[in-house]
Amino acid sequence: MSEPQPVNGEQALAHGAIRAGVRVVAGYPGSPSTAVLTGLLSVADEYGIYVEWSVNEKVAFEVCWGAAISGLRSLLCVKGVGLNVALDTVMAVNLAGTRAGCVLVVGDDPSAYRSQNEQDSRLLGQFAELPMIEATRVADGCGVMEYAFELSERIEMPVIVREVRSFGFTQADIALPPAEAPPAPAPADVTLERAQRRWIASTSNVIPRHRQLHEKLDGVESEFCRSPFNGVAGKGTVGILAAGFCGSKVDAALDAMALPGDIARLDLATLLPMPSDLVIPFLDPLDRVLIVEEIEPYVETRVKAMAYDAGVKVEVCGKQSGHLPREGELLAAQIAEGVATFLGTTPPADLPITPFSAPPLKPSLIPPVSDGLCEGCPYDPTFRALGAALEDVGARGVIVADPGCAVRLMVPPLEMLDVKMAMGSCVGIAAGIARSNPEACVIACPGDSGFFHSALLGLANAAYNRVRMIVLVLDNLTTALSGCQPSPTTGRTAAGVDGAPLLPEKFADALNIDLVRVFDPSDPLATRGAFADALAHDDLSLLVMRSPCILL
Repeated sequence: MSEPQPVNGEQALAHGAIRAGVRVVAGYPGSPSTAVLTGLLSVADEYGIYVEWSVNEKVAFEVCWGAAISGLRSLLCVKGVGLNVALDTVMAVNLAGTRAGCVLVVGDDPSAYRSQNEQDSRLLGQFAELPMIEATRVADGCGVMEYAFELSERIEMPVIVREVRSFGFTQADIALPPAEAPPAPAPADVTLERAQRRWIASTSNVIPRHRQLHEKLDGVESEFCRSPFNGVAGKGTVGILAAGFCGSKVDAALDAMALPGDIARLDLATLLPMPSDLVIPFLDPLDRVLIVEEIEPYVETRVKAMAYDAGVKVEVCGKQSGHLPREGELLAAQIAEGVATFLGTTPPADLPITPFSAPPLKPSLIPPVSDGLCEGCPYDPTFRALGAALEDVGARGVIVADPGCAVRLMVPPLEMLDVKMAMGSCVGIAAGIARSNPEACVIACPGDSGFFHSALLGLANAAYNRVRMIVLVLDNLTTALSGCQPSPTTGRTAAGVDGAPLLPEKFADALNIDLVRVFDPSDPLATRGAFADALAHDDLSLLVMRSPCILL
């Protein structure tokens, strides 16, 4: 063991992946989970790890699974909304299984500090029928990751490691074991299973594989009952069950409240499948239990069902009972208030509890969205020119954008943004608006990363169906709001290898788009001319604004 040193949650996960012998890592930028990939990227050469930023999360998972069935341990790093994108392939792979360990780090974002929602990926994990673990403390992060790889390889199916954003940045003094990666195995020959159709998902094998999946999960549940990452402590007729990293938050709340010790505690790290033979004995002696979890009342609902099935009469409290808020990150002070209400006591005023609220990403570089665009941002002259061109033709314009810096268009001084949803969705949404209102000037504004993420498919659909609209690709040569990772238009990979950039305008010929303009907003004449041409064009137009982000 090394000497104790400050380590945050995502560093602990990355360290565990190295010790587990991960060889292929793929992901798409998005906090939380980005720092796990970038941490591994910084030592990739030293440990023989291939790391890439993929064009989207679905492709990233497919890269990881392809590596895993070829015998190399692989790791996917995505945020909660990114799991949505990968889910199509995940829902077939859960039946096909894997060969080497394949772990999915999924970062949820309670309070949506850097997301368009605060979805709970535990619900997707249940839907996908994959085991899921969430470390209750930063000190467990390394061990949880090592175990997840070992479990995945042993049961031959992917395993999800969930993190919430507060886990990712919370630091603890930890004596990490040495970062010694095992030797890389020889690649496996995928063709050897051709006769067994092992890696083929088809109607002929769904039912037996689904049955096998359930048998595996039953075995995992039995194993989870004995997991050292769960913790049971205390006795009494009232208890607190903390799910995942909420265990650390409950620690902070109870330490500050100085409550008597006759409270039973269960810190539950093994979330899917939930181990009933651990939960039911914990509930059996209790009259009441408070469930503390983020984000949805997932555990609360499961505990109620478990208690009912086992004939255990215990009052289950939590989000559904109103003891804890159903929206937003749970801060330690909110937990203290909920515990006090649950116990029928009054919380002391001004509890000296440090909140686990999330700090902004790179505060020295990226201002809050409410501050608008950065000074010198190329978006500013671009959208001022667009506004002037719309005014020239007497149109208001419908501006549809993707997550990213374009969200800053909704605040002063521009206040031009009308619609923003998911990555790559702006082109498809804009096409629907244009079809509904043929007289409207509809402008879809994907970023360069968003264009290759999934907006390219929307552009192909708009070209195929001949939609009259403008697609304005905002190419600032980086994935700025997620931390300035490279995008395909730079031609630079995550590892810093330079190659030929992928340029959105090059796709125009293949899609039969006849009006294409590429401009730099530092040239006002060319910029205004590009918008004037597109607004006068009675068909699909592709404009590409290309100018580097000021943060570069």
